[in-house]
Amino acid sequence: MLRAGLDEAGLGPVLGPMVTGAALFRTPEHHGSGWRAGSLRAALAPAVTSDVRAARRNPSLLPMADSKQVYAAGGLPLLHRTVAAFLANWPRAAAPDPCPPAPCFRDALLADLGAGDALPWLARAPWHDAGLPPEAGWPAGLGWPAIKKDGPPRILAAALDRAAPRGWSFLGFRARVATPGALNAALGEGLNRHEAGLREMRRLLSWLDGAFPDEPQAVTVDQQGGRRHYAPFVSACYPKAWVRELPPDEGRRAYEATRPGRPPRQVVFAVKADAPWPEGGLASMLAQRVRGRGVGRGGASPLGIHLRLSAMLRLMIICSDCWDVSLFPWRI
Repeated sequence: MLRAGLDEAGLGPVLGPMVTGAALFRTPEHHGSGWRAGSLRAALAPAVTSDVRAARRNPSLLPMADSKQVYAAGGLPLLHRTVAAFLANWPRAAAPDPCPPAPCFRDALLADLGAGDALPWLARAPWHDAGLPPEAGWPAGLGWPAIKKDGPPRILAAALDRAAPRGWSFLGFRARVATPGALNAALGEGLNRHEAGLREMRRLLSWLDGAFPDEPQAVTVDQQGGRRHYAPFVSACYPKAWVRELPPDEGRRAYEATRPGRPPRQVVFAVKADAPWPEGGLASMLAQRVRGRGVGRGGASPLGIHLRLSAMLRLMIICSDCWDVSLFPWRI
């Protein structure tokens, strides 16, 4: 059975692009219908953990949890530890030698992730120029060859080797990059931010459906914007499928799409799906890492800083107009 987690990172056109990531695993058939949150993490133990504090103290542990928790515990280096280890064990990932400069590595990574359509926009953005120092992109020395040598990637490889005879394997990553222009166009169509995020997730689900047509699939998706009913969305992802809602559970909605002659597709929408489900956590970490160092470097540029300050000022003006003066006693 194919098991995948989907999550996004990014606040929209003012703060840069929005990245939606997917982490793909193949699991034993009998684990598919139970939505057992900890089974994948247990299969890869002791290489991975949900305890981000323990991972911060032990450099041989890989955290698989909500990217916000991982970032709060150890910043981008802790996020990169896990993402780089899984990239090193992704069979499809290219491994040029010698290690290319950071922007070239970024371009190769986006191409491998299926997000190469964002490269023309990156080429037009002046703060993504290839002349930037390495620390502005992915850290120097952490390209494909370097992350394959030892440390956490080797430990994860051993865990994957132990899990393979039991039917567990890592298939890779997939991502979508919604550029500021694309997000603005979606907002111009009347969509809100969460609906724009669902559009990108729909494209990933459609890709999964076509890339693995003969395997049953179980996908976890982070619930978007307080929405409670996703049957129309699931129907749009799987045309001509009969969609039924599975018995609801606390904090989640699950759906199954069936078509004649095709294996079923199960999609569960859960509040904070990146916390209990490790595949959702890994997708969240991938999206955050790619956005933070791959395509979201505009935040460190003068233009990015200007946009952030402008957004803050606009927010303060709105708040000063809406809030009681005793709560917000100053005006912009």
